[in-house]
Amino acid sequence: MIRIEEGQLPVVGAADENYALYLLVAFTSALINTKDKSKLAFFCIDGGILPKTRTLILKKMEELGSSITFIQVDGTQYDGYKVIKHLSKVAYYRLSIPELFSGKANKVLYLDCDLIVLGDLLDLLPVEFNRQPVAAIEDISRHSHLHTNLQREDYINSGVLLINIDEWNNQKINSKVFSALENKSIDNDQCAINIAVNGTWLRLPLVWNHQFGLYRNKKYLIKNYGKSELNQALFYPKIVHFISSDKPWNKICYHPWQDVYLKYAGIAGVSLEKATFLEKLIASTTSFRSFKNYLRLIMRSKQLKRFKN
Repeated sequence: MIRIEEGQLPVVGAADENYALYLLVAFTSALINTKDKSKLAFFCIDGGILPKTRTLILKKMEELGSSITFIQVDGTQYDGYKVIKHLSKVAYYRLSIPELFSGKANKVLYLDCDLIVLGDLLDLLPVEFNRQPVAAIEDISRHSHLHTNLQREDYINSGVLLINIDEWNNQKINSKVFSALENKSIDNDQCAINIAVNGTWLRLPLVWNHQFGLYRNKKYLIKNYGKSELNQALFYPKIVHFISSDKPWNKICYHPWQDVYLKYAGIAGVSLEKATFLEKLIASTTSFRSFKNYLRLIMRSKQLKRFKN
């Protein structure tokens, strides 16, 4: 049963057995960095998590001074929709949130499993909507928007969504999402959500969704956001989102924030192995792309250390 106390921010993720512990890392990082743990209410839409894993997550959340509620949904409603790359049907479960929380919360924060929270999520509680169904951050990519007929700056990344429950339901966003998914050129829920929202979303600062595209699109971002906001997102993010295939739980990972991720994984009790720089160098010789990623890791790690010092 979904219970939310007055003044709480519901934080929701969705996971199957493969991603359950990574969601635990995300929730752990959120708890570590909030001033008042009691004002965060955590939920996981269960896409097939084993009982022993649920027990482990429940125990860890209790140790951290919080709790978590597992929610069951009818996953068959998402059968037949396309999935791409590493995504599974569970990626569509976020679409169940507006119905599940209708009448129970005004706003709900959805988080993907592949991120860590470094800021206080309670800073999002005062966000005021003006009939927008969702607050989000632009997807920092040159290509993601191309199948949607939206402008690049109007296309959101769906990994961090502050959902305005009433407006999402009033504007029948889910019906528009499912209609968009009937288009054969649309092969993921992020594009479908963007088509449904159609650019009418509330823009959050870039710090709330640090994406790999921040490194690749600096001229564009400085023009649209300014150098100060870009630097804040690069070096002092409130959420780091590992959106590429270069996941921080992979032993060979070229993301400059992997070490920070591993710190929170350790606190969460999730054991992960990290390659040494020498092992990464050896692995990088297998392809030119890997070697470029290795060189970028060295450069970006130095930049990050310089700013932090």
